[in-house]
Amino acid sequence: MAREEKQVFAETNSNYSNWDSASVYVGGDKVLYNNNVYKAKWWTQGEAPDTSDVWELSQDSPTGNWDNTKVYLGGDKVIYNNKIYKAK
Repeated sequence: MAREEKQVFAETNSNYSNWDSASVYVGGDKVLYNNNVYKAKWWTQGEAPDTSDVWELSQDSPTGNWDNTKVYLGGDKVIYNNKIYKAK
């Protein structure tokens, strides 16, 4: 009997840029930093997302890098090849 493979993760339409200290961000911009998605509250440049009040952790944040030894539940988000995927 042939084994049927199911796609259990779907790529999200959220391709976030990695945070760059030289870039300017305005309120609403989202970046990927240390495996988390952060959202700028207002204009900023050079302020790291995990050390400044200008950034807030977004609900789009993944649970971490994809790991084939872990079990994921529907809705879990992971990073794989710099893209965020959501478990079905």
